[in-house]
Amino acid sequence: MSVQYMETTKLWYNKYLYKVVVRNQDAYRMGFASRYSGLRLKLNEEIEHLLEIIREDDCRTRGEGSHISVFTNNRKLIEEIQNTFSDTVEEIWQPDPSQIHVLKQPNTILVKEPASHPIRVTMNDKRIASDFTQWIDANPDKVTIGDTAYRAIKRGWMVGGLYFYLRDDKILSLINLMIWDNIRRVDRLVCEA
Repeated sequence: MSVQYMETTKLWYNKYLYKVVVRNQDAYRMGFASRYSGLRLKLNEEIEHLLEIIREDDCRTRGEGSHISVFTNNRKLIEEIQNTFSDTVEEIWQPDPSQIHVLKQPNTILVKEPASHPIRVTMNDKRIASDFTQWIDANPDKVTIGDTAYRAIKRGWMVGGLYFYLRDDKILSLINLMIWDNIRRVDRLVCEA
């Protein structure tokens, strides 16, 4: 299987530049074992070897389905994992070296083209009053929102993880007054220069 190389456009977990994804049929057990640290599950040799490689590094792991993701800022660790598990590494995410200084700024997302609405607001797991959609309808020049997020707000559904884009900081200040308790995070879209 060939490795897919992808470009990191925002920090993983607000901290890490690199991500490697390794396929392993017991990956779900790794996530389960880490959640219940008092419980000692028998992990297969490949996972135990991976854990041994990353033990001394500042990194984060995530076991999901049949995949283990390792997030780190250590390029050499990514190379070691790729060399050790060459048959099962599926993805490697790394930033463009010329953009690392931009990515290290908090809450930054790199984009290829300049954005007309460069502020992304991600909503939390609460419901937003459906009359917020009236403001959105009346101000299409100030906000851009996808159909799924719009419908979720309009129907009074939970909106966790959904987002919309704003034109500028003045509009962000206004939004903060309107729905401050519904905002999980605010990211800036920065065009690659």
